This record gives sequence, structure tokens and C-alpha cells, in this order.
Amino acid sequence: MVQVPHVYGTKQDIAKVVRSVYVNQVTWQLTKIVGALDLVGNPISLMASVGTGVKDFFYEPSQGLIQSPMAFGRGVAKGTLSLMSHTTSGALSAVGRITKTVKVVRGVREMPQMAQIAPSSSFR
Repeated sequence: MVQVPHVYGTKQDIAKVVRSVYVNQVTWQLTKIVGALDLVGNPISLMASVGTGVKDFFYEPSQGLIQSPMAFGRGVAKGTLSLMSHTTSGALSAVGRITKTVKVVRGVREMPQMAQIAPSSSFR
């Protein structure tokens, strides 16, 4: 929804406000699309995974601190484990997606060479 601070102005002023809103929205949507591409390892997924680990790293000990010193220790261990596992899984997932993209690009690049060889050898 476009909100104009006041309705008094020239057509050009109002058009400028509307254009600005739509340009900002398109830019934001493109950023989200590029961020979710497997071509670059899906950085949004990586950040979500790491973010979950960081949240757990602080949340689990704080919840344990409320209960007892023993629960605090378990919370530190649980939070650290979550941080390490989410960071590792996110990073490995990103690397795997980048590797998959490289493999696909390499296969597409080599496909024309294979197409030139295959027809001539299959008919002789």
C-alpha cells in the first residue's frame, strides 16, 4: 500500500513518491530472490541456520540459569552443541549447493562436446 503524507502536490510529486515505493519494493524482492539462489549457496538459509544456533547459544544457558547451577551447565552444553551443529550444517549445506551448481554448469559446458561425438559414433 502506498501512503502519501499529504495529497497536495503536483502530479510529478505524487508520481515520484509512488515510483519510489515501487522501486524500493522491487529492489527488496530481488535481494530476497538472489539471496535464496542455490547458485551462491543460498545465503539466506545459511544465515537462518547460524542464527538459530546463536539464539540457542544464549537462550539455553539463560533458561538454565533461572533454574539451577546444574541446569545452567546443561544449558551451556546444549547451546554450544546447537551453535556448532547449526553452523556446521549450514556451512556444509551451502558448500554442497555451490558444488552442485559448479557440477551442473560444468556439465552444461561439456554437453556440446558430447553432442558432437555421439551422433557420428553411434551410426558407424
